[in-house]
Amino acid sequence: MGIVVIGAVFVDIKGYPLSTYIPGGRNAGRVEQVHGGVCRNVAEDIANVELRPTFVSLVDDTGSGQDVIDKLAKHKVNTKYIEKVPDGMGTWLAVFDNDGDVCAAISKRPDTTPLTRLLEEKGDEIFADCDGIAFELDLEKDTVKQILRCAKKYNKKVYAAISNMSIAMERRAFLQEIDCFVCNQQEAGLLFSDEYDHMAPEEMCRTLAANVHSANIPCMVVTMGGEGAVYARSNGESGVVPAKKVDVIDTTGAGDAFFAGTVIGLTYGKTLPEACEIGSLGHLHGRECLPPVPPAGVWAEHPRGGLKHSISKNTAVYAIYGHTAVSFVRLCAAFQQIERGGDEQQRQRQLDDAPNEQAHHHQRQSHHEQHSCDHLGGAPGYPERQPHAFEEEPTEQK
Repeated sequence: MGIVVIGAVFVDIKGYPLSTYIPGGRNAGRVEQVHGGVCRNVAEDIANVELRPTFVSLVDDTGSGQDVIDKLAKHKVNTKYIEKVPDGMGTWLAVFDNDGDVCAAISKRPDTTPLTRLLEEKGDEIFADCDGIAFELDLEKDTVKQILRCAKKYNKKVYAAISNMSIAMERRAFLQEIDCFVCNQQEAGLLFSDEYDHMAPEEMCRTLAANVHSANIPCMVVTMGGEGAVYARSNGESGVVPAKKVDVIDTTGAGDAFFAGTVIGLTYGKTLPEACEIGSLGHLHGRECLPPVPPAGVWAEHPRGGLKHSISKNTAVYAIYGHTAVSFVRLCAAFQQIERGGDEQQRQRQLDDAPNEQAHHHQRQSHHEQHSCDHLGGAPGYPERQPHAFEEEPTEQK
């Protein structure tokens, strides 16, 4: 069943200024409405790297709720356990400044209590065969207890993020039962009743390691925006993951994409530093560059996914299942631009974006070579997949 993701769905209403933003003044701009919610974003991000997550959630019993289900289904997310109920979705209203950062926001949370009943009735079939569990810690307490009970019953790893730290503070006792908890620097300060905004990554790492050890939290990762992320385990392991350089368009959901990448890595056998590196690549590309549907080179219609072209297949599959944290979507986005007809210089820039010489080597390998990854799987720590019936190679790429 892949990774099971459990959380709330929101409708995000976002306003962007067309000129210099004036706090407290009237600003001409544009307003966008998109599907949001931490775990809805996470489920979509996991699906965007050709894994097949199951999303357990609620939506409104309206056309808007059906739109959420339809979009996730197009990304090949398993939507079997999304229920339609009154007041099933929340609303998040935010205004952004000229740097792409949120200057003000307010949210209306949905009623997520029906999730407890859903998990009581169908928890066994949801969790028994899953690869791992990711959820929002600020769900109802009874829902969190049900998730942790099922995880323990079936010996599944559990990873948690948050959307509202003030609510999650009431759930802090559960952190000792969670395999890895991810939050940002400000949220970590609230959790430990301290001020961390002034800290550089090295100091934040030392502080986190001490707090995690004293609180007996198994594992915790703190994102620090442009300064990267830090991680620590209760056994003393800790470290810093540098940030990747990127032109910021909109920071919304960047932390969700980091969480998704980290969960993927930890679920399928990567070390904590390697998982955070995958999260860092998700952070870079997850919300800012991902198109609304799988990019060129992705054969989403196949029940288990797949890739159209051998160049995409060899390189992208290696990126997920190899020993380096090269993003599948990052590479496919590059191939998409190349296939649109860029010049040789543009082609080289795109290939240079994949920071691994072996990725170049795999890119040049023949479609018929023995190690061309004719099935998704087979690398250490990742699930075996059945062979795909790939489409025939085009005689000419446009």
